[in-house]
Amino acid sequence: MSYLRTFGCVAYTRELGQLRKLDDRGKAGVFIGYAEGAKAYRVLDPATGRVKVSRDVVFDEGRGWDWSNSAAGTSASASSDFDIEF
Repeated sequence: MSYLRTFGCVAYTRELGQLRKLDDRGKAGVFIGYAEGAKAYRVLDPATGRVKVSRDVVFDEGRGWDWSNSAAGTSASASSDFDIEF
């Protein structure tokens, strides 16, 4: 059960490649699901429109992505974005 996460929350994936000492090591994205055949997460990068599959992810389940300002890479509270009806 600890593997399950909130769909649509902000997820930070680790950047791989040439990084200097003070460079950001995480990039914000939107959690969209689980990878098939592996214990990994699928994270959408709204700025590029690409999906990353990674196991090194840090989740902020209290925040949802701000789709009106997706180019800037900011996020806002998930409770003000939508309503759930039963």
